[in-house]
Amino acid sequence: MSKNLVAMKIELVELETEHRKVGGQRHQVEDELQRVELRERELTSDLHEMTERLQEAQEQTTQVKSISQKRIEREKVDED
Repeated sequence: MSKNLVAMKIELVELETEHRKVGGQRHQVEDELQRVELRERELTSDLHEMTERLQEAQEQTTQVKSISQKRIEREKVDED
């Protein structure tokens, strides 16, 4: 019976060790997840900012094209 108790105690210690190891890994994974989520928020914010800049640039391009077209039309009228 004593051998059985020793074997059970060894197994218990091994299980406790494995439990601590897994717990440590879990904390590492949770920390990494938090870093990834923070980076995702940063990238999302950057994406929104760049989208706004793109829209502004497109609006300016449209305005410049419109002004250029009007200028070309005026020059044609002046030539005629």
